[in-house]
Amino acid sequence: MRKFKILLTLLILAVLGTIFYQNQGYFLAAPLIIFNVYFRQYEFSTVSNATMILGAFVFGVLLTYFMTLAQRYRTSKTVKNLQETISQQQETIAGLRSRMDSQPSGPSQPSDASIVDAVVKEA
Repeated sequence: MRKFKILLTLLILAVLGTIFYQNQGYFLAAPLIIFNVYFRQYEFSTVSNATMILGAFVFGVLLTYFMTLAQRYRTSKTVKNLQETISQQQETIAGLRSRMDSQPSGPSQPSDASIVDAVVKEA
């Protein structure tokens, strides 16, 4: 699988490199960009198309990262709480087993340890 990922990455880079090589005139051109605000006009002419495309991509990645940051925080907090619940329940089970092992069981009743084991297996 690792070799497949490397091969796929190289293939994608080769395709992108070919597209860039065949369209160098477009990517390296620096068109005049006019940003017209109501009371002022700004002109930018030193930014190439490739830089603008790369900048838009990076902006999109950062925007996506920050938009999902709160959700990832909540998810990690939920996982942490569930892990704590699991450890508390395992401690409770271990305490119940030790109590069952210390008490003598009668021959007519089923073993309490076997009941605890059955409950643990079901969960």
